Amino acid sequence: MKTYRFTKWLFATILIAVLAFPSVSAAAEVKPLTDDVCTFQVDTHDLVVSNDPYKVGTTIRYKCADGILSIDVDSTSDNPSVVSTEDGFGIIDVYAEGPGTANVIITVYGYEPISIPFNVTEPPVDPAIQQIKDYAAALEKLVQYEDKAINTSNKYSYFTSKNRKEAYLAFANTVIPNYTKFISGLKAIKTPNKELARLNGLYIKGASLQLEGMTIVKKALYSTKVDSKLIKQANDKLASGRKLISQFSTEFSTYVNKFK
Repeated sequence: MKTYRFTKWLFATILIAVLAFPSVSAAAEVKPLTDDVCTFQVDTHDLVVSNDPYKVGTTIRYKCADGILSIDVDSTSDNPSVVSTEDGFGIIDVYAEGPGTANVIITVYGYEPISIPFNVTEPPVDPAIQQIKDYAAALEKLVQYEDKAINTSNKYSYFTSKNRKEAYLAFANTVIPNYTKFISGLKAIKTPNKELARLNGLYIKGASLQLEGMTIVKKALYSTKVDSKLIKQANDKLASGRKLISQFSTEFSTYVNKFK
């Protein structure tokens, strides 16, 4: 059949084409990246996370043989969450992104890539900052008692014969017991930080005056007729307590802001 001869010719043509044009898989051999090709100098392998976005963790400086340009040198990180890189002319900037370990992979066109390891840690914590955090955490545990006492107390902006008994029970059963627990918690806080200890003492003095005022309110509501003189004494105590607590709040904020 005619087709047989055509097929035989086609196979022969393909064979000639293959022999004439070798497969692209026979690429040039990749050579090892030795010191006589490129040398790399690293300032440090140990980095610390920084809040300054413009601060470079470290720099890799390199010098290559004639004929190898900066555009032939490329860098990547095998763990971008730990370090990132930015290529320059003769340098590679390495940025610390997060704690951990990572390798910067450097590729030079025509040569095997090399790997440079880095270790990244969190910045050291100022002891004073940790002490502030510990103090704030201790206060957080007491908020429930303070809130319950103050919120219940604030329900009664004035006292009359109609709400006297209800207010008395509220102060006796809710306000005073919860605020007493709050002050006991403040007194139980221990800190090696002298300034925080002083501020906590100021808070205790203010809160104690508040508790005295609350106790006087309860006494003023005990009889069937509200004792207005005792209510005035209570308001004076409460005002003095609020003044000291406000002073604590201002001085505490000023102290904390020193570390921002």
